[in-house]
Amino acid sequence: MRPLRNILWFSLLAVSLCGPGLAENQHATASHSADNSHANTENTPPNIAPANTANGESKPSSVAANDNEKTEDSPHAWMLKPDWMIVWVTGAYTIVSTIALFLLGFQIRYSSIANQRQLRAYVVPELSSIANVANVIPDPPELEQYARVVNPKIGPVATIGIKNVGQSPSYNVVHTASIYLRAYTNPPVTLVKLPNEGDPSTIILGPGVGTSMDVWLNDPLSDLETANLKAGLAVIYVVGVITYTDIFGKNHSTHYQLQHHSSTGKIGWNTKMTFSPTGNRGD
Repeated sequence: MRPLRNILWFSLLAVSLCGPGLAENQHATASHSADNSHANTENTPPNIAPANTANGESKPSSVAANDNEKTEDSPHAWMLKPDWMIVWVTGAYTIVSTIALFLLGFQIRYSSIANQRQLRAYVVPELSSIANVANVIPDPPELEQYARVVNPKIGPVATIGIKNVGQSPSYNVVHTASIYLRAYTNPPVTLVKLPNEGDPSTIILGPGVGTSMDVWLNDPLSDLETANLKAGLAVIYVVGVITYTDIFGKNHSTHYQLQHHSSTGKIGWNTKMTFSPTGNRGD
């Protein structure tokens, strides 16, 4: 883009510098020729040519002038006149200027979009974990069950952290999520977040600032569900949506789907929440 812009600006500068000078030189040349012609006419005595032009004799000056006028009145002679040369130069200057303004506007628009993308906020999920999943029997004393059941009245509890990784604040940030227990499939299914219960609160996240929220299953896992989870036949999904507004007044959203499966670690000890192969997108 820059080489094209430089060539265009040099062309525009050359036309602007040379165009008026060329027109003035042509006008000055035409005026000088007219003055010389007028001076020669005044200082030169009339040339009386013989009337008889037969047998190679010269023609009268009036007849020769008429022949010259016929020669100058050729179909393309008007293109070489000084006035028309000015028109051609002005037209070329106008075309080049229009193209330059169009390309300049395009570059300004492109630069504005690129700057907004670079400076805007980006709110994404990070540092997610799960707990209260299952107990391991027998309990090896040398290993701590980070995901053991500590509240038997509810099911697994997932903690989802989000962070603004952009270079400017994010406004009207709303983070909602739902948790599911589903049969494990390959490829995994893409789930839809449940409707919000009430009006979720909004927050502001500055650059590099994060927050977290907890989402859990209302009912504890049954023995069969726990066995399927440990055997890798079941998986826990967390589906969330983050909506926010950047400093340019544009609204954005981030959709994510996290999963907790035995393939990433033993159930009851493992607390990892990893991104699912499907259900993740953003703008």
